[in-house]
Amino acid sequence: MAKVLGDELDYNEILHVINVNAVGTLRVTNALCSLVMNSKLKTIVNISSEAGSIKDCFREGWFGYCMSKSTNNMQSALVHNNIREKGGRVIAMHPGHVATYMRGHLDTTAKINPTESAKGILHVVLDTELPVEERPLFLNYLGERLPW
Repeated sequence: MAKVLGDELDYNEILHVINVNAVGTLRVTNALCSLVMNSKLKTIVNISSEAGSIKDCFREGWFGYCMSKSTNNMQSALVHNNIREKGGRVIAMHPGHVATYMRGHLDTTAKINPTESAKGILHVVLDTELPVEERPLFLNYLGERLPW
């Protein structure tokens, strides 16, 4: 059960999740940016989530995860602003509701498996002529645009 406002929240865990999902992404991007910018596609793909969309927020809990993915989206926008003028772009990708062990057990309510998600992401990133736009693209694994 997701903890909600008024529950005893584990702030250290929230910070840990933000460190992994947002700051970790920035660490990797910063370390590999010169390689990406010297590549043909000049594309950075961050695994985000619809849980990071402020416009479509419906949850009352999952503070660490949702906040970390929203922070990941802002990091995507900042990086995109850094590389756009040089032909680079960032795609913040929602992998779908995937059957994983993210919560400590297999999520059997998920709609797709990891292989389906990965194939979709690769198809969108590699097989589609996506434009470099003023803002980063926030897409799902099917290539559909999502609201920030």
